Amino acid sequence: MNPKFKIPGMSIKPITYAIVLSSLAGCSLFADKNTIGGLKDENLEEVKGGLDFANLDHQQVRNEYQELLELVDDQYMKEQIQRRIAGVYMQEGDDNSTKLSAAPKQGYYRDAIQSYVDILEKYPNSPDNAEVLYQLAKAYDMEGQTLNALKMLERLADRHPYYPKIAEAYFRMGDIYFNQQRYTKAEAAYRQTTKMDTGKLTLNSHYMLGWALYKQSKYNKALDSFAYVLNELLMAESQGRVLSKTERPLVKDTLHSITLALVNSDGAEGIEDVDLLDGKFYLWRVYENLGDYYLEKQRYLDSAGTYKRFVSEYRQDVRAPEFYNKLIDAYYKGGFPQEVLKAKE
Repeated sequence: MNPKFKIPGMSIKPITYAIVLSSLAGCSLFADKNTIGGLKDENLEEVKGGLDFANLDHQQVRNEYQELLELVDDQYMKEQIQRRIAGVYMQEGDDNSTKLSAAPKQGYYRDAIQSYVDILEKYPNSPDNAEVLYQLAKAYDMEGQTLNALKMLERLADRHPYYPKIAEAYFRMGDIYFNQQRYTKAEAAYRQTTKMDTGKLTLNSHYMLGWALYKQSKYNKALDSFAYVLNELLMAESQGRVLSKTERPLVKDTLHSITLALVNSDGAEGIEDVDLLDGKFYLWRVYENLGDYYLEKQRYLDSAGTYKRFVSEYRQDVRAPEFYNKLIDAYYKGGFPQEVLKAKE
């Protein structure tokens, strides 16, 4: 080893240092330029050993980190190493959960939880605690400790509003609140996600926001959220994009959610009041879904009235004759012979 190669705050233990630094230098766990793995030195190659984390199990990796931890005096580096040790516990929990999916998950993340809790206690004001809180919330969640997970997420949202994964944190908070039937708080959390996220959570957050509103009997507002989801999916499909395996059933679920909100509010009359649905080429699907629902529930007059409203509003639509037949069928099934005759005339 080149005797000039030094790291501030570290007393050199040649064999262990060379081995662990070699592992850290090639490991993504220390990718940041402000940590050990981010150090650059022309003599770095001279200290590399033949050890690679890929050849070690979780315990061996932690042992290497622990040995390095004992050599470090700098508090920042100590924190970073402890975070990596906790990360290895977390990865071990994930691996065990995947490999042993048939077995109970409780206990897989116990050590990760303790490690992250220790870090928060030792470094309460660290700017890196946002990631610690996020991972700790996940570990609690995986252990079935939902209340503790919620506390960590609330703490994360309160103290680190600009954390890159804050939209996911709000979405998970919304899920927990929703399952606890705390729908007002669920609404607020999901709404935060809709404001922040532009990726995979966008449609789900709008969809769940709709349900949080629905549960509070805010049916018209729920319709706006559901309509957003339906419009995004069907407009994308009309422009040639093939919907994914998760998006296709979401279309069906959203149509059903819109139907339930309409049933509990203004029925077919309320369809035209939803701005995002106004004049859309797929509007017939909303009418059909609502009419079919009423028919299934043996609300024959409501069913016929829904089909009739579509025919009245969209006489020139190619589906108007089909809907007219549907309204005749609804009258027939409901036992309204006079209405059947009038409709046929």
